[in-house]
Amino acid sequence: MIRRSAHLPPYVLQTLVENAFKHGLEKKRGEKELSIALERMGSWVELRVSDNGPGPADPVSQNDGMGLENIRKRLSLIYDLHTEVSLLRRMEDTVVRAVWPYTPEGER
Repeated sequence: MIRRSAHLPPYVLQTLVENAFKHGLEKKRGEKELSIALERMGSWVELRVSDNGPGPADPVSQNDGMGLENIRKRLSLIYDLHTEVSLLRRMEDTVVRAVWPYTPEGER
């Protein structure tokens, strides 16, 4: 397996993990699961943070929450190319996905 470094924008991972606890896992009884995946896909980097909490009561309004909106703004300030932040409820999990252009670590 070949591993390559990529730039991870400041506070993106921290914000998504905090949101998973605040809006999902904090309210869940029983076993709590948090999953983090970071993957380079060609010219793009995708970060996924998922949890098995009950999920937002209204996924549409949560998609425009302050934490996710701050990440959208931060990514658009750092990169001139397309970036994306989305929230999705899948089966028993809530998944937040952030996508930005690949740049080697330390370069932007």
